Amino acid sequence: MTGEALFLGLLPLPPGAALCGREITDVVTTPDTASENALYVCLDTAVESGADGAPFAYARGCRSFLCARRLSLPSDADVLICEEPAALLGILSQRCYGEPARHMTVLGITGTHGKTSVARMLVAMLQGKGWRTGAVTTDGVVSPSGCVKTAGAIAPNAADLARELALFRKEGADFAVLELSAYQLRYEAHRGIAFAAVLLTNLEPHHIGKGLHPDREAYYAAKQKLFHTGAPIALLPSGFCEFAADGREVSYGEGGEIGMRGLTPCTNGPHIGYRFLLCHGGEEQPVFCPVPAPFAVRNLVAAASLALAAGMTLKEICETLTPFPHTGRMEPIASGGGRTVFLDTAYEEKALIRVLAALRTFFEGRVCVLLGSVGGRALSRRAPLGAAAVAYADFAYFTADDPDGEDPEQIFRDMVADVEDRARYRFIGDRKTAIEEAVGELRPHDVLLILGKATDETQLVAGKREPFCDRAVAREALARML
Repeated sequence: MTGEALFLGLLPLPPGAALCGREITDVVTTPDTASENALYVCLDTAVESGADGAPFAYARGCRSFLCARRLSLPSDADVLICEEPAALLGILSQRCYGEPARHMTVLGITGTHGKTSVARMLVAMLQGKGWRTGAVTTDGVVSPSGCVKTAGAIAPNAADLARELALFRKEGADFAVLELSAYQLRYEAHRGIAFAAVLLTNLEPHHIGKGLHPDREAYYAAKQKLFHTGAPIALLPSGFCEFAADGREVSYGEGGEIGMRGLTPCTNGPHIGYRFLLCHGGEEQPVFCPVPAPFAVRNLVAAASLALAAGMTLKEICETLTPFPHTGRMEPIASGGGRTVFLDTAYEEKALIRVLAALRTFFEGRVCVLLGSVGGRALSRRAPLGAAAVAYADFAYFTADDPDGEDPEQIFRDMVADVEDRARYRFIGDRKTAIEEAVGELRPHDVLLILGKATDETQLVAGKREPFCDRAVAREALARML
């Protein structure tokens, strides 16, 4: 694709601009990925200015740039200036990679909690139907062929999504499922993509006042962007009325157009969870959700709603729920001798309280929790999280959780700063030792909840990722007890 074809009608190019004769095969926003045939878009984010990377992109051979201001580059560089490069990034990227989003059905998911879980369940439903489906979530990328790529430190922008969709197209994708955070939507990651249906999981006043979203209005406005992409179907939680959508609004959840009723805690073989009826258009189908938490049921109904929008029947959806695909949220990883170990990714006070309360519905013994907090950030979450762990669990084990360059013991002290009852918690700095001791102290009918690294198999220490797997350590520790 030539530069002329790429930019024609989108940017005011002067007659005879050298860029028009230069082939553009890639659109990048980081200088280390720039090359001779790349367009480097100076994308500003909350932590850096894209213009600062332009000289480094030039040094790698890049000669085509899009920026909101003039750049001090040699005369052989073509610099196009527009007011909002982020607003054009998605459109340019989609065009550069052959409009991949137009060759598959794209489903978008946003919300405060549950996005990844909904995306994972939806992918399993669509694949169970026999449709080739890829997904981009917080956890990473799953291609239609099943290849998995772990997420990086930075959320995908519009160029990254276009690149992944192009790869999905090569694998013959029928569907693409995209999870979009408020951060991504704020920086226009959704631009250039024609969504067939979009869904909101929930909307709570989190992630505000941390440099990303200054207030509730800004956070909600970022989320609302996904619902103004022209998607013909907008799926919203029952009773939600915070904003309007471009397409037909369909409610889901208890009392919704796509509804549920008869929620009942129960067991199903080795699994514990909830039974309920999934309802739509006068039809009802029984469902078992093998996760002992009401939020998992809400996520399941959300995923089913998108599957219905994609063309599946209620019966097909229920048939594809076996085996139930869940990882990281209330995930049972080991059991024996009446003892059970769960993994979960709760990282803030209210989420932890909900998880612990859900476990008490099903277990008559002690509910214990093992947790830490990441180093170098999330300082304001530490004390509330630690206080909730001690107050709502019978015993809390504090340990390292990606401490990076920070002392795990200092993180622990921050977490228990507001806790007076020292008899209900203990600090064990080494995570492996902490898990082994926590599992070893379980009694029959007790449950242990391990937090923080449910979907991760590394530990970040002093800037290095070291192999570490909570699942393996917990399972081995429990096996030694039996």
